[in-house]
Amino acid sequence: MENIDLAREMRARLYRECRERGQFSSRDKAASAFSVENVKISASSLKDFETGKRTSSPNLVLDMARVYQTPELKWLHCSTVCPIGLEIYKKGAGLGTEDIYRTYFELAGAFDRINDVETSLHEIIADDAFTPDEEEKMDEILGVLDKITESTDRLRVWIEKSRKGAR
Repeated sequence: MENIDLAREMRARLYRECRERGQFSSRDKAASAFSVENVKISASSLKDFETGKRTSSPNLVLDMARVYQTPELKWLHCSTVCPIGLEIYKKGAGLGTEDIYRTYFELAGAFDRINDVETSLHEIIADDAFTPDEEEKMDEILGVLDKITESTDRLRVWIEKSRKGAR
């Protein structure tokens, strides 16, 4: 029960924070902006999402991310609501753009290892069998690929935000 309450609280906070980052100081102002975009949502529905009483649908999350101009909302929503997203982002919702340089260096480090990963992967799959003695090597491969995936997600959010600012 405690984990469910924590997830609900995180979701509620992220909806509110993204609305505020989108420069909408009130739910009424946000609801008006949705209306201009032909998205039907009331200030009271926004309140329900922001207080954890209801969970937004995926399509509405896409609309919120667009109207609020906070692309990270898509990733953060999935990491706290969707069972698949929870598994993928089990390390936490660190998809902010506050440290793009750290992301760059993590990605560069993973790229430095990609030739070794390719060679190891080829060796593992060459005989069409996965054996217990190959597990450690496969874990290393997956670790590098996971690092690339995580860094790519953070980079994607940074790019979307940068494009928004350039327009």
